[in-house]
Amino acid sequence: MKSTLLLCCMIILISSCQSKTSKAIQTSSSNIDSTLQIRIDSILQNRLSELDATSGQVIVMEVQTGEIKASAGTELKPQESGLIRTASLLAALETKTIQLSDTVDVGNGTLIIGKDTLLDHNWYRGGYGKITIQQGFGLSSNIANYKTAKHTFKDAQAFAKALTKYGYQVKDTSLVYNPSGYGVFTTPLQNLTFYNAIAQGTIGDKAAVNNIKRALEYTVTDGLAKPAMSDKVKIAGATGTIQLPNGEYAVEFCGYFPADDPQYSIIVSINKKDKPASGGLMAGTVFKQIAELMMEEECANVESLEFWTADTILKINRELVALISPLYQYVYTDSLSSLSFENDLKWMNEYRKRLCKYYNAKKLGTDTISEYAKADTVIEASRKLWELDSDDSTMGMNVRNGVEYTRLIFQQFNEYAQLFDICKTEQQRKLLKDEITAWYELEELLSKAYADCTYLKYWGGSCTSSASSAGMLKILESHITLYRRDKSILKNDFETWDNQGIYVECVKELPVNCFLIKLKESIYEEENGNDYAELLKTTKKDISELSSKINKWITAHQAWIKEIDEYSSEAISEKYLGNTLIELSCAISSI
Repeated sequence: MKSTLLLCCMIILISSCQSKTSKAIQTSSSNIDSTLQIRIDSILQNRLSELDATSGQVIVMEVQTGEIKASAGTELKPQESGLIRTASLLAALETKTIQLSDTVDVGNGTLIIGKDTLLDHNWYRGGYGKITIQQGFGLSSNIANYKTAKHTFKDAQAFAKALTKYGYQVKDTSLVYNPSGYGVFTTPLQNLTFYNAIAQGTIGDKAAVNNIKRALEYTVTDGLAKPAMSDKVKIAGATGTIQLPNGEYAVEFCGYFPADDPQYSIIVSINKKDKPASGGLMAGTVFKQIAELMMEEECANVESLEFWTADTILKINRELVALISPLYQYVYTDSLSSLSFENDLKWMNEYRKRLCKYYNAKKLGTDTISEYAKADTVIEASRKLWELDSDDSTMGMNVRNGVEYTRLIFQQFNEYAQLFDICKTEQQRKLLKDEITAWYELEELLSKAYADCTYLKYWGGSCTSSASSAGMLKILESHITLYRRDKSILKNDFETWDNQGIYVECVKELPVNCFLIKLKESIYEEENGNDYAELLKTTKKDISELSSKINKWITAHQAWIKEIDEYSSEAISEKYLGNTLIELSCAISSI
């Protein structure tokens, strides 16, 4: 057990939040970027010199792969770490007995526990009084951290066992000292691997991890990790400050970026002899510098993306190209592979902020229009860039269709988000989500059947890809138009819409019939071989499943409209839904 004096020294410092260690520590692979390594080593060595530090280490890890991209400085041996604070909070959250919004009283910043005394870093200023658990985490309140662990776990052994599943081993058990990092020995790589697992969302209970992510973002924006905050990239992380047995101080920062779409995780660990000692000011600033450097490098290397091939475009507006490329990558990877509305909406909402920032900085228009309109303006600007360097070749058409598809996907998300914003009740939002999910499923099947029918028709011809993507653009446009109609209902703006159309019951089978007609036209002789026959079989199967997907979507959209449209009895909305099916059918007929 440490002395009261030692703990006082610890908490007078700007102490910080702790991170956990994952079980996959030994499996971390390495794919060192030599250029990045050199630049990071330079940043670290300069900081170590400024602080007169005895040692330090920086490790950069790619979130999705777990590969180490850079490792600079001296490899630190296992030592106590203030980053255990994060593991402590996650363990507590996983018990479901606390929430971040719960209140904890830290009083005047001083707490006597038997023979021990806990001090918050601001004890000499009278402490924080009653605060939330999230605030206590962000403000590195040792008292809040202890009280949370005490409330959640019956004894020190139970707490130690909870840390074990994250890969941490507690040497000397104590509910007073363990949550602050004392008695727990770990390495920077262990801490980083754990943080990387948080960024991935692959460790612990999903709800608890999501709350930890919120707390890590809060710590950077409103807590003691503010020195790590950047106006160029959103950072999530925590600081740690602790006094080691040899009298030195370990100041650390561990986190990931961008916070809303994690690409990289980094740990900065520095050991120094004397005070002052601050994880935020001394390690957090190094993290910020490295993160900004890496984001600048990503933008600088945007021409390496196969998508952005036109040199003239890069010369015209390189910054815009760098801004749009993440959207393209998201649409063609995450968005099309997962069909997760919640994830898509969260990502697009954050991405829209970046577009609006660009809009405002470039003074592209007025400041009076909505964020949605600003974001659409930036997306439209990217399309016009491509028109300046148009290419009528097959490859050029494929690229242009790719640009258009990306733009329409974003507009579709924008319509979703706007509808959600103006929904008046939770029931409306639920039914809208159900409709969107049903459309996702339908769109996925439509896209597959359309592409396969196109491929069967041209059987590998050079125009296959461009013809297929062009049709999907029309399908997306029909859905966007329908949502704009729905938006006008919620806004009570009917003047721009007439009631002309055809009832949905009359045309619900039309898309399937159009597919069958085009499929019949696309069938060649048997001499095309086994590959052709197999694709034909698969396409027929997809078309046979289309009716159920269409009916599911129609049912979901009707329920949604019934909830928001008091005039639904007149079936005006049914006609617009019918018109959408006709537009889908026309797109299919264009194969």
